Amino acid sequence: MTIRSLPRFPAPVIALALVLLACPPLEAGPPTDTLRDAFGQADQILATHGRETEPTETLAAMRVLLSGLFEFRDAAALTLGRQWQDRTSAEREEFTRLFTELVEFSYLQMVATMTYRRSRVNVRYLGEAVDRDAATVRTALVGNKRGNVLLDYEMARQDDRWAVRDVLIEGISLVANYRAQFHRIIQESSYPELVARMKAKTGDWSRMSSMATEANGTSQTLGGRNPAGSPASPGPSQAP
Repeated sequence: MTIRSLPRFPAPVIALALVLLACPPLEAGPPTDTLRDAFGQADQILATHGRETEPTETLAAMRVLLSGLFEFRDAAALTLGRQWQDRTSAEREEFTRLFTELVEFSYLQMVATMTYRRSRVNVRYLGEAVDRDAATVRTALVGNKRGNVLLDYEMARQDDRWAVRDVLIEGISLVANYRAQFHRIIQESSYPELVARMKAKTGDWSRMSSMATEANGTSQTLGGRNPAGSPASPGPSQAP
């Protein structure tokens, strides 16, 4: 596992990265509108809170709201593959929680890196393809120092809303990336070893809040390890 220090993000940028992910459950409609509304809420919340607001409470609220946009349980089952059927209900809940934190940290790190020192995120909507209850929304983060970053959101209709199941960063699927890594760890060691590594990698959200609050000072690490993903690259993370 490669461990790197976090870049020095202003606290409001960390908060923005979480806000970008979050919106309450929305009525079913064009998938692009679901994402567009989420990013619109990001701008509104950031403007409302201002650049000097402590992000701790915002971080806690965003984690609750995040579940309204992302369908983590389905994605967790896909990454675990056949192993999912062999797990007990308690093990599935534990794995889903750990997987959720890995994806949140990876996506947070990517967005924070791409929006470093920007008060707004310029999101360009490139297209939408809908096939019954599945959809892909192609977007790009534009105008940052590293150039455009392509993000494809794989979405599914969930009752009265559209939910994100996977994010392709420059064509690389987070779910597929984790699935390959998890399978290798289980094959070389065991499922308990995979869980142990995930626990060591993620930590808890109190440390994320601490990182966000102190981010104006020195470079931070998350419990001795940075969140999944490299600050120098928007691609999926290294194995736990």
